[in-house]
Amino acid sequence: MFRRAFSLIELSVVLVIVSVLLTGIVIGRKMVDRSQILAIMEEINMYKVAVNTFKSSYNAMPGDMNNASFFFSGAVNGNGTGYIWFNIEHPMAHLLAAGMIDTKVESNTHVKSKFRNARIYIHYITSGLLPSSSRHGISFVSDTHGSYQSSILPMEPTVHKWPEDVNDSILTGYEAHSIDEKFDDGIPNDGDIGTRMYNYSGLVGNCTNYGRTAYILNSTDRDCKLIFLIEEPI
Repeated sequence: MFRRAFSLIELSVVLVIVSVLLTGIVIGRKMVDRSQILAIMEEINMYKVAVNTFKSSYNAMPGDMNNASFFFSGAVNGNGTGYIWFNIEHPMAHLLAAGMIDTKVESNTHVKSKFRNARIYIHYITSGLLPSSSRHGISFVSDTHGSYQSSILPMEPTVHKWPEDVNDSILTGYEAHSIDEKFDDGIPNDGDIGTRMYNYSGLVGNCTNYGRTAYILNSTDRDCKLIFLIEEPI
């Protein structure tokens, strides 16, 4: 039985419909990405404001405040060194006691983000991570943070060591780049937002290239974790 072939007009209509559907999918994806990026930065900025307000009000960094128990009942005093020690001192507990955050504090050292249950830590970040660091900042990582380490080296108040693996990474290279580009400079090893997703022996995961000059945008692996610097450089 003879079957009539599609005419050029019919094929054109089909192609137009497919094109419209694909465009809608892409636009929808971009809208979701934009919504997620704005939600993450809203959280980060809330903690930035809280830290700076606390510092102005009490002349101390939250967590490091060595007379916190005088102001806040039951608070654990910090070391009073001027630096928030990673995963040791209690910045989130101090901020909550001061009424500067109302987030549910999962731990005295960190809180949970609404985005993929990421953990948000506030701590001192040495100059090895970003050229403009040696400042306090926020680490945005997954809730499998066991790979993190904290140690002390001569002449450095505290050193934040990145692990040999990516177990606590939370973002793809595309997602990390989108945040960095929109709110900073888009460069992973510079500015106030960045990452250090390689160790001293080479590249780890699919977050950035070896020199950390660019994010890897075509990988679906969540191999990135970001640092957001809080304070102005001294």
